[in-house]
Amino acid sequence: SYLAYIGLYFILGSILQNFLSIKKKKIKPIIYSILIVFIIFFAITTVQRNKVWKNPDILMTDVISKNENEMNAAYAYFFRGNYKDQKQDYNNALKDYNEAIRNYPEYIIAYNNRGIVRGIMQNFEGAYNDFNKCINLNKTYADPYYNRGILKYMQKDLKGACQDWKRASILGYKQADDIIRQYCK
Repeated sequence: SYLAYIGLYFILGSILQNFLSIKKKKIKPIIYSILIVFIIFFAITTVQRNKVWKNPDILMTDVISKNENEMNAAYAYFFRGNYKDQKQDYNNALKDYNEAIRNYPEYIIAYNNRGIVRGIMQNFEGAYNDFNKCINLNKTYADPYYNRGILKYMQKDLKGACQDWKRASILGYKQADDIIRQYCK
């Protein structure tokens, strides 16, 4: 979308150059005044808009507040949930993943990430449900197999964990190979 602005600025620059090449001295101060007003206006709006880019939490909150499209809102909640997850704010990350899924019920990666957060929060049943839902939506997505394997391992189900890790490996999840060599003899 920014590429289209190059043509627009080229056109505006050509028009401005034509106006500035006019020999009438009375018009030049008016053109310069208008140009200065535009520059000041855009400078102020740019500074105000940059505040939104302070961190992903503020940016995604802004996107959510301005977005009526459920799919875009789902993505914004998802990315904000990821940010909160990285900050170890698991309760709020969980809320955002819930909203992402509410807005887009087939958002596979959101189920996977919510499952990880639920596992961290010791909600193993919820984590299993999320990983299973993710697998039911897309049986070729390796991440939930790997993560469900970790969950099974944590609950002392080594056989089930190895089955999931092997499936993740078959689907191309390379990290599973190391785990299989270490735990699945």
